[in-house]
This record gives sequence, C-alpha cells and structure tokens, in this order.
Amino acid sequence: MPAFNKHFVSGRIGRKPELRYTPSGKAATSFSLARQIRRLNPSTNQWEDGELTWYEISAFDRLAENIAASLDAGYEVTVTGELKLNSYTTKSGEARTDLKINADDVTVSLDHQQIQMVNKSAYGDKSGNQNRQSNNTNAPAAVYPSPSAAAAAPADEDAPF
Repeated sequence: MPAFNKHFVSGRIGRKPELRYTPSGKAATSFSLARQIRRLNPSTNQWEDGELTWYEISAFDRLAENIAASLDAGYEVTVTGELKLNSYTTKSGEARTDLKINADDVTVSLDHQQIQMVNKSAYGDKSGNQNRQSNNTNAPAAVYPSPSAAAAAPADEDAPF
C-alpha cells in the first residue's frame, strides 16, 4: 500500500512570502504559518488560546509566483501539502523539531477577511487569452484588505444562515 502524506493546515501567514528563483530559473517562495487553536473552557465558559504552532511553508513554480503576488503577512490561509519533520539539537543542547510543508496548494479563507479577485491565470482568461507573459500595465491589480483591518472586523455570529 503506498504511503499517503497529505496534510491540511489552516492559520495566519506570519512572514510575507519571499519569491526567489533557482539558478535554473525555477520560482520558489517560502513563508511562515502560525496555527493556534482556541478552545471553550467549560468551567469558565470563556475562550482560551491553545498552543501556538509554527510551520515553514515552501512552494515552487507557478504556485510560488501566485503566492508571492497575492498574499501578505496576516492573511488567513489553508495549505495543502506534504509534511516533513526536521529534528535537531541547538547549540545550547535543546532538542527541537521544525514542521515544514511543501505546498501543493494554498487557499485563502474568507471566514474573517474579504478579497477582490482579478482573473489573471497562467492558463489564460475566460476568453482564452494568455496572460502569463503579458506586459499589460493597464491590467487591474488584486486588491486585498490590510490584515489589521481584516482582524478588526467583527465576526457576524448572529447570521441567520
């Protein structure tokens, strides 16, 4: 039976994605992702923050270019990919384990933020025109709210649906 190592992790981007290119011209980006689970304490009936877990996310090729062009620190996303554990000992003798994910896909959560989409696809727009190599400087840019504005927006918990 083949091994299956597909993980889905949701959290907030902690560090703006950095786009780089390998010597062979392959696009690569990386960013940190923070995951903190909140739980309702039944004895106090108050929400409490759980342990904070950090992941280092890597992506390549078109996904890397799209992440770097579209996302910023503070955005809430879900990452799908292969999880790798890197265990090591620090100079002070402390044992540590880094959690790394090689992303297959990154999606934006719309639960606590809004975005405006611009249809710019490497496969072309809906009319079939190729946009990947376009130098059209009149094309509209994607508009995203600031992460602080998205976090400050009240949660609509009384929604009827």
